[in-house]
Amino acid sequence: MQKKDVDVEVVKAEEGEIFDIELEEDILKRNSKLAEENRSLLDRYGVTAIDVMGAIGSGKTALIEALAERLKSRYKI
Repeated sequence: MQKKDVDVEVVKAEEGEIFDIELEEDILKRNSKLAEENRSLLDRYGVTAIDVMGAIGSGKTALIEALAERLKSRYKI
């Protein structure tokens, strides 16, 4: 095991080795709480958000830039 500057241990597994990791905080629960807070904040200010997902190099940024260019005269972007 290696130690980094912060108080975290880095564990390297051998090929095929499986680790069972226990977390102190329920990550999915925390993520859901943050998502709820974000939705509330966006709703309060009348902001519509979209999530663009895709593989690396699939054109997400180009799509967003093209959409922003076409829609900037109709919406605050």
